[in-house]
Amino acid sequence: MKKLLYILGAVLVVVIVIGYFVANCDQGTDETQILAAIERGRTGIEEKDLSKAMSAISPNYKDEAGNNFDGIRLFGVQLFRSGATYSVSVKNPAVKINQNEAEVKAEVAIGVKGQDFGLIPPRVVTLQMKKEPARRLLIYKVPQWKVTAMVNASPLIDDNM
Repeated sequence: MKKLLYILGAVLVVVIVIGYFVANCDQGTDETQILAAIERGRTGIEEKDLSKAMSAISPNYKDEAGNNFDGIRLFGVQLFRSGATYSVSVKNPAVKINQNEAEVKAEVAIGVKGQDFGLIPPRVVTLQMKKEPARRLLIYKVPQWKVTAMVNASPLIDDNM
């Protein structure tokens, strides 16, 4: 019985150590992480996966139109309940990083699949991003890039609510 407890204890220690290294492994450059966050949000919208789409948005989000994190989540719920499938285009992202903050300018368009990009016609949108603490493997805190504001996104959210 004692031997079994030692084995289980050793296995637990190994699992915790491996989890720590997996959670803290190199995620690439800041630019790579920023572009991955944007791609995660884009695919989340196309897949109608609210959790995935919102994973790129900071809980501290506020924009020029007065929207916040909860408002965007509500908009996403309403959008995804419709029968439509959406197509999102993000072209030519230009990333400027200043320590733990970044600005990304990209041409963004959102439309209903099979139609022109009419929901949001193509426009240059500026994303303000910040490195914020997040949890990986539910235990380990790691920094993650999140969108804290969008400039020139209207009527992205406010006209459709």
